[in-house]
Amino acid sequence: MSESPSPTPPTPLLTESAPEPTLVRRRDHITRPPFLGDGPVEPSGSLVGLKLGEYDVISQLGAGGMGIVYRGLQPQIGKSVAIKVLKPEIATGTDSVQALLAEARAVNSIHHPGIVDIFSFGSTPDGRPYVVMELLEGQSLDEVLRRVGRFQALEAIELLEQMLSALDAAHAAGVIHRDLKPANIHLTQLNDGKWRVKLLDFGLAKLTAPGAASAAQTNANVVRGTPEYMSPEQARAQSVSSRTDLYAMGVVAFELLTGTLPFKADNPVELLMQHISQPPPAPTSLEADIPAEFETLILQLLEKDPEARPASAVGVRRELLKLKKQLIEGGTQIRRRPVAMAPVEVVSEPVAPAAASSTPKLIAALVVVVLLLVAALGVLQRTQVIEPPAPAPVVIEPLVETVEKPVEKVVQQVEEPVEPPPALETPVEPVVVKPRDPPKPKAKLHTAQDVKKLLSTLAAEASKRPPGEARSRKRALDDFRDELNAGGKPEELWQQLKAYERNSQ
Repeated sequence: MSESPSPTPPTPLLTESAPEPTLVRRRDHITRPPFLGDGPVEPSGSLVGLKLGEYDVISQLGAGGMGIVYRGLQPQIGKSVAIKVLKPEIATGTDSVQALLAEARAVNSIHHPGIVDIFSFGSTPDGRPYVVMELLEGQSLDEVLRRVGRFQALEAIELLEQMLSALDAAHAAGVIHRDLKPANIHLTQLNDGKWRVKLLDFGLAKLTAPGAASAAQTNANVVRGTPEYMSPEQARAQSVSSRTDLYAMGVVAFELLTGTLPFKADNPVELLMQHISQPPPAPTSLEADIPAEFETLILQLLEKDPEARPASAVGVRRELLKLKKQLIEGGTQIRRRPVAMAPVEVVSEPVAPAAASSTPKLIAALVVVVLLLVAALGVLQRTQVIEPPAPAPVVIEPLVETVEKPVEKVVQQVEEPVEPPPALETPVEPVVVKPRDPPKPKAKLHTAQDVKKLLSTLAAEASKRPPGEARSRKRALDDFRDELNAGGKPEELWQQLKAYERNSQ
């Protein structure tokens, strides 16, 4: 396998007069809610120690251009959360408050396990708005790509399946993300090596449901998003649709398989012009082991004309499931690589650094001790001569004859008739053999027909839910049906459906 070049750091966001809320970590382009593992940031007007609603503010996790994020705790049940609060100088702007509220509304309208969950919305004692969201463990896809370089085709399909499932649920709820990129895709690696995916940061999302979009989200002639992942229509500040997100998903898929971006430039304007007019390179020109069907699908997602792209996320997911089945039937196996995903505990109180004057003295003392030990070992090696122990003498014992009786005597004993044993005076009682217990019936293995019946039952129950929730449940059940049609194991799907049924009650 050829060595993949490390991903080029994306250029900064194009911003308006009022920038979107961002959380910066390592590189300026990373914009996402925090997860456990972000380092503490020096507080500025800190809320640590206060109580916001039912949550105690424990420590500060990060800060960006518009917001500060804290680690919160629900003391009664011990649940940890992330609390995003607008900065004091930003909180007075109406557009900023509306953007934060619109993000909460966008997320809560989707109802999908692959979308970061937001629990609550409120105001601090000084009047700043905040949202309470789940605190995630793991890393962004952007950080994982830096470590592994690129993904194998089957493993990339597993990630894209989950992304497309969550994206399809968002589109069904009338939400267009508009800023899909690896920094906004969160990964957690499970014990079996599989990945769990969540889509983050709906701060730029557009709500297409009637009356749902705020003025701050629908301004015309404004370029919004990250240039490396922008569709041509976004670069032109034209109207967007669900196919806009699919274009960004094509860029993410390209990066997953090749470890690099399809377009690179020294400045955002040149990069946007490439998205508008320059055709992308073929992924196989960078990595020859990419399946041809996978390459065709990626190039379809990267079409300049939105109408030439696939119509929906669920359609793209079906194509990926077909490709996955072909690869598995062809003998391809998933190569799972463990990635360090251990969370870093956030310390609420900063650790005081050691005094500057004591550090050089301690280092000098350690150096002297090491030099003395090395010198002592050298003297011992020169003065002591260790003779190897003499080998033990090898004693060869003569063979001992083990046959004590002559051969003739043995033959005579064999030829003598053997007397029959004396007859028993009392008859032997017959042995009664008790019948064995019947074998326990084996657990039933569920068939595809059983899975279809359960899907019908759950679909009937979902239709009784409120319209928004009913749509999201129908999408989830369609995902199970697609996986069954693509060759999924009925028994595994049955167990997943039963777990889904329990969680839905």
